[in-house]
Amino acid sequence: MALYKNILTDMSRNQIAITQTFPDKRLNGQYEFEGTILGRKIENKGAWNLALFDYVQTLTVNRKPAGPSAPLENPPIKVKCKLETCKNLELHISNLAGGRSFVGKIVSK
Repeated sequence: MALYKNILTDMSRNQIAITQTFPDKRLNGQYEFEGTILGRKIENKGAWNLALFDYVQTLTVNRKPAGPSAPLENPPIKVKCKLETCKNLELHISNLAGGRSFVGKIVSK
């Protein structure tokens, strides 16, 4: 759940800026990569999760107005996310070492 600290509008620039505070924000996803390390081919995939604590971000949203020659045209929306602060984070990545338990134990420490 986000707490909204500031909501600022600048109509002359067609811009809205919103500062949000998240006491506990969590993201999950999947990863997949392939490459070469020290001449050895590596392919791997797994899951990851990220927890951010006391995370503050500012979202800035811009959109140019539709012009008189194309009033029904939908100009693209541009969104910028700026990290303000983050007091702590936890990142967990499964199967990072591709099943190599020795390497996985070292990386997890």
